[in-house]
Amino acid sequence: MKKYVLKAVALSTVAVFALTSCANYATKEYVDQQFGAVNSKLDSLETKVSNLEKEVANAKAANKAEVEALKSKVANLESEISAAKNSCPTACEDKINKLERDVDALKEKIQKSQSEMEKEMENKARK
Repeated sequence: MKKYVLKAVALSTVAVFALTSCANYATKEYVDQQFGAVNSKLDSLETKVSNLEKEVANAKAANKAEVEALKSKVANLESEISAAKNSCPTACEDKINKLERDVDALKEKIQKSQSEMEKEMENKARK
């Protein structure tokens, strides 16, 4: 009988410790601790995207060197986003998808700006 009582006490002790250690996984602090680095990385990428959007908007009358610099910045940003996508859990896929759409929009704006610049150069050459 003593064996059964000791086993029951031991099992209940193990169960109590297991439950208290698992309870940590449900707290906001634990989640923030685990995903804090990922969220800060995504926030910095969002900041970079918004800064690059401003640069593209200000580069309306850009020369070819500026357009190439913007293209390389977008390519670097795109590689950072893909690296973040590989290291990001499924919970942050929405943010990454939004960032990818923003980068695609930037690529289109740069391409449009470049084609407008080329047309302008052709018109100047004709005159």
